[in-house]
Amino acid sequence: MAYETVFLILGFLGFVLLLYSLIALVKRKEYENDRILIGYNVFLFGIFLLSLSFLIRTLKYAYLVFQDKLAFLNVIEGLIYFDVVSKFILMPIVAGSFLVGMLMFRQL
Repeated sequence: MAYETVFLILGFLGFVLLLYSLIALVKRKEYENDRILIGYNVFLFGIFLLSLSFLIRTLKYAYLVFQDKLAFLNVIEGLIYFDVVSKFILMPIVAGSFLVGMLMFRQL
């Protein structure tokens, strides 16, 4: 029970920091050179998907921490399976977007 609480706090902090960095990068996008916008957009997409994965994982740990209080919500039990699916689908897409972004920057 204690490690789920620690993971919940760390996941929430990670999600907030990723969301803040995404907002800061989007605001800074207008000052960037036009040559790197394609790679920059790919990196922003990767950070968005990574923050979505962190949100799913944080919700899973919130369910595990507050499981006794949320016992009447049977729909939330699907979050654990959704986390497994996000690990197998979202994480390869994030890795692929970062790889494609690096290849785009290499072509400059």
